[in-house]
Amino acid sequence: MMSKKKIDSGDNSNNYQAEGDITVYQGMSYSEIKELSKDTVMQVFKENFYTLGKDLETQINQRAEDILNEYLNKLGSIDENLVEKTQSVDLRASIYEAQRGYVRNHNGTQKDILTNLLVKKTQEQDDEFYQIVMREAINSVTKLSKDQIDLLALQFIVREMTFSVPVPFEVFYLTCVNKLERYFDIDHRNDLEYMQSVGCLNYLPLHIYRFEEVIKIKGLLGLNTDEEINEVLKTNDHMKKINDFWEKSGGLTSLTPVGRAIAVTRIENMNMVAGDTKHIINRDGAKFI
Repeated sequence: MMSKKKIDSGDNSNNYQAEGDITVYQGMSYSEIKELSKDTVMQVFKENFYTLGKDLETQINQRAEDILNEYLNKLGSIDENLVEKTQSVDLRASIYEAQRGYVRNHNGTQKDILTNLLVKKTQEQDDEFYQIVMREAINSVTKLSKDQIDLLALQFIVREMTFSVPVPFEVFYLTCVNKLERYFDIDHRNDLEYMQSVGCLNYLPLHIYRFEEVIKIKGLLGLNTDEEINEVLKTNDHMKKINDFWEKSGGLTSLTPVGRAIAVTRIENMNMVAGDTKHIINRDGAKFI
């Protein structure tokens, strides 16, 4: 039998007194619980993170290799000797930027444009200005959505595309404009402002060119005067759509050389027409047809 003993204690204390052994179960201390929780959570994090990281590493490598293979295959289909031109530091840096952008976005439109821009940059290495534009175009296109790339192409078609032989208006519309006409009914203001921030567009304070002047320089059959254009505008819905686009946004922006390079490459990829990107960038009167 335990003998009675007296003990004094403070508030909130656990006091035990006995003659003989006593076992008290109080649970884990705060520091022990903290360390166990930390170890458990970190173990779960590490297991999931490392698994996720391994899966991502495989995906990253696959995408990077995919765009590299497409670029090299395009080079080889043009001229196998072009592969020897891939040794420059600047080009290697652009290849890396293209891979990095495609790995992030995995956009098929973007991949086609990136590989074609890389091919053009590889082919023409003596023109310093052209090289700079191609480099910046590669950097910029990785920051654009597919819709923004298509909008650049539409801007170029409406504002700058010209023909060296007379082409009927409906042929021009159905061949070049029709594939992108869905953008006529969309509010592009945010896209246009963003594309200006990445170096693809310049904003103009007002309409510098009248719509009739833009149509006249295209070389379209029977559309050589204001009167001819306005007559068609009265009855032709396709002409009205282009005019509305021009008034809302097309006439308030102009393409930079970088935006022009991206736009023309997109147009080529869509198999609309064939153009010489270098001459179009240099603005020395290149025609599409």
